[in-house]
Amino acid sequence: MLHSQVEDIISALGADILFGTHDAIANSKESSHFVAAMQQLSDALAHIKSLKETEESIVVVTDPARPDILLGLIDAHQSSLYPNVSAIILAGGGQIQPDIELLIKVVCVKDHKMMP
Repeated sequence: MLHSQVEDIISALGADILFGTHDAIANSKESSHFVAAMQQLSDALAHIKSLKETEESIVVVTDPARPDILLGLIDAHQSSLYPNVSAIILAGGGQIQPDIELLIKVVCVKDHKMMP
């Protein structure tokens, strides 16, 4: 099974870090589970929750035009019911809507693990 550090994924994709810190990313666990979250939020969360027993971090790929998925993943990351979400990769181009980006920043400030 392929295991990747989040910083390796960021480097390979030439991605930018929108939220989080370089230290948190450098200290993140290896991820061997990659989930494409393009379906309904409830289906995505059920699939992610099913990976809890693996005790490994997961990387989720979704579209920036899916604020429901983005906000649901952030809530799942903060919950002990779900596995650790080590990264959310935004694919498909586009930008996060400004109001959603502001809301994510507010949530990130409350959760020091995700300090912007």
